Amino acid sequence: MPAKRNLTVEALELSDQIKPLFAGVDPNVVGGALADLVALYIAGHRTGSGNKAIRTKIQNDVLELWVRLVDELIPGQNAIIDAHIAAGDSFNYHVMSEDKPRSRH
Repeated sequence: MPAKRNLTVEALELSDQIKPLFAGVDPNVVGGALADLVALYIAGHRTGSGNKAIRTKIQNDVLELWVRLVDELIPGQNAIIDAHIAAGDSFNYHVMSEDKPRSRH
């Protein structure tokens, strides 16, 4: 029997790999990129039947669950950011990773 996957751990590991890409990037650009990726994620939830009403219902349900998850994660992220600010760090995405900001030129 294959080992049971821990999707939470996998998600957090993937998130840690992605965070350095945000270093030094305008937050509005990051938001746009995340919106594009979330739209792709939501659009990928569909049935094989081609029934648009069912697809819309499934996608709306997935979006609602995703928004709830994001809402639950915000307090923890606020605590991390607040700790950096309390330590005298100015917050940007690179404080969430070991990588340094990269030039975008």
